[in-house]
Amino acid sequence: MNYLMQFGFSDMDIEEIEEQIDDFDYIEYTLKQDKVCDVINYFKSIGITNIKDLLIVKGYLFYEPLEELKSEIKIEMVPYINADVSYLDRVGI
Repeated sequence: MNYLMQFGFSDMDIEEIEEQIDDFDYIEYTLKQDKVCDVINYFKSIGITNIKDLLIVKGYLFYEPLEELKSEIKIEMVPYINADVSYLDRVGI
């Protein structure tokens, strides 16, 4: 998952992610790198800053169709997501 380094993740960040995600997420992140990168780029573009937490806790977001994410996650949600990724549970995402 070294491709995450292009987004500023350190070796230690990547190691932490790999240790905390399940096998399914690891496989998805490995096989669908382009999709994961597209989602990370989208999240960064709308101001989401806790992407590492999202990769660990909300892995499914990174292999959902990007257009669905764009319709589900609105700009006004960003401060709440940045404060606590469990906010997504409360809004059903």
